[in-house]
Amino acid sequence: MTIPRTKQHNDSTKQSHQSLSKGESNSCQTMGRRTPLTLSAASDIHTTELTDSCLRRVLLRHEQKIRPVATTALYRGLLAGKVLEHVHRGESLGLIKENICHISQIMCQEVEAEGRILSDSVVKNMRDIEGDVLKVVEQYVARLMPLFEQCELVGTELPCRASFSGTSYASHLDLLVRDTNNVFGYGEGRLLCIDWKYRQDAPTKSYLARNLQFFLYWLTIKEGSVMAYPAVDGWVKYNESPQMLWCHLPNMKPFGRKTTSKDADGNQVVYAKGDERPITSILREVNFLEDIGVVEEMKRDMADRVEMMRSGFFPKSPDPVGCQVCEAQDFCSRGDTVELLENK
Repeated sequence: MTIPRTKQHNDSTKQSHQSLSKGESNSCQTMGRRTPLTLSAASDIHTTELTDSCLRRVLLRHEQKIRPVATTALYRGLLAGKVLEHVHRGESLGLIKENICHISQIMCQEVEAEGRILSDSVVKNMRDIEGDVLKVVEQYVARLMPLFEQCELVGTELPCRASFSGTSYASHLDLLVRDTNNVFGYGEGRLLCIDWKYRQDAPTKSYLARNLQFFLYWLTIKEGSVMAYPAVDGWVKYNESPQMLWCHLPNMKPFGRKTTSKDADGNQVVYAKGDERPITSILREVNFLEDIGVVEEMKRDMADRVEMMRSGFFPKSPDPVGCQVCEAQDFCSRGDTVELLENK
């Protein structure tokens, strides 16, 4: 991802990147604090960096001071998505199990091609990660595929894009289907955009309703375009409001202990160990309103982050857990040590 420069930053940005290309550091001091570099000009902004929880990490990546690390949690999610692509292409579960090592090798190559480094934990525990993914995929095939097979598959990992406020945004959709038989209950013929997620904590509805990446997926289908036919570079403008669904993959696994939770109808139910989790805990729906005021406010939220980066403002966003595993921690200034020479 690269961000277009404002005119007044052209000269200073050019000088900064010339210095970086020679392996030098280039920054200025304002009230004792480092002023981040402005990123160079180019086309689309990808949501993975636009919505990164810590913009300082984004900057350090572009300064080539760090290489992003594929942690166990990240790699598990990427591998699960890759395997589910095979599932939706019609490959049998048996064939996928036979080829899981090969699929994982391809995933490793793609991760490294993106400039990421596999963590030591991923390399050491690769077979365990593959086993965890297969357990989730088995449940996915048993519980969700009978529903998806009654829908029209548009595609998986589909490029999407949208433009507004003078900025172009780009991303990819994990899964897009048209529910021709209304098996999911959101209306016959409704487009369903499913985002596969493999993380420990399930999201709340209030979080998803504010999630800019999720909103952009919705917006690319509503106002932008989707490459629904990659073989022929077929960009499609749907101009439809899709139903957005966060698919929380860890909840495909049965309950590990006796648990009291709400069922699909909102009733409190006591589940025994081994019981399947309700479908509503797996597919978390988000209903973005088509109200012009709501849409414009969300667009402004995205534009604000873009403007921050265009202005060279990349604040740190410390996280009690994330900072412990962040690849940027050695290059990110802190209050109890002298700032690293590389940051001067």
